[in-house]
Amino acid sequence: MGLTALILGIISVILSLVPFCNYIGLVPAIVAIVFGVVSLTQKDKNDLNHRAMSITGIAFGAMAIMISVVWSVLFMFSHGYVRY
Repeated sequence: MGLTALILGIISVILSLVPFCNYIGLVPAIVAIVFGVVSLTQKDKNDLNHRAMSITGIAFGAMAIMISVVWSVLFMFSHGYVRY
């Protein structure tokens, strides 16, 4: 599951960097975080490699969510949906 979290995290970061695909990138980001946490809590796999991939997948998923939120806020301010 650690490898799945890593792959989904990378895909979600790439999708969240594209301006209008940032909402699509939220789905694999959330799934990457869930898979990473599940992989970390499993007791039978104490391999350091799986642990590192799980942590990296969680980090990429969180980063993709933050990028998506920043893109959304910038879009709202630039198109006048929010007055400042």
